[in-house]
Amino acid sequence: MTRVAISSSSQIAADAGAEMAEAGGNAVDAAIAASLVQLVPEPGIVTLGGGALVDDWPAGQPPDMLDGASEMPGRDAPAERLGRGGLHVMLDYGGGTPTTVGYASVATPGALAG
Repeated sequence: MTRVAISSSSQIAADAGAEMAEAGGNAVDAAIAASLVQLVPEPGIVTLGGGALVDDWPAGQPPDMLDGASEMPGRDAPAERLGRGGLHVMLDYGGGTPTTVGYASVATPGALAG
C-alpha cells in the first residue's frame, strides 16, 4: 500500500481515498477518489464545475502545481457593470456564507481542465 494522508470533512470521502491507496493508487489517485465522493455529501461546496489547485511533490523531485482555477470572463469590467444582475444571498454552509448569484457572478469552471 502507498502511504498517504487523507483529510476530509466527510468520512465516506476519506474512506474512498484510503480504499484507492490500498488498491495500489498513489496520493493523487487517493485525492481524486476522495474529491469525487465528496460531491455527494457537500454538492454546494465541492463541484465539478468549480476550481481546483493541486500541489504535488514527488519524493526526490521538485514540486509541481496543477492550476484548474475558475476564470471569470468579466473580471476586468468596471465594478458598476459587474454589480448589475447580481443578487446577494446567504448559503447555509458553514454557518452562513455570503455570495452573489446571477449573470454578474458567472465564471468558467477549471477543475476538470486542470
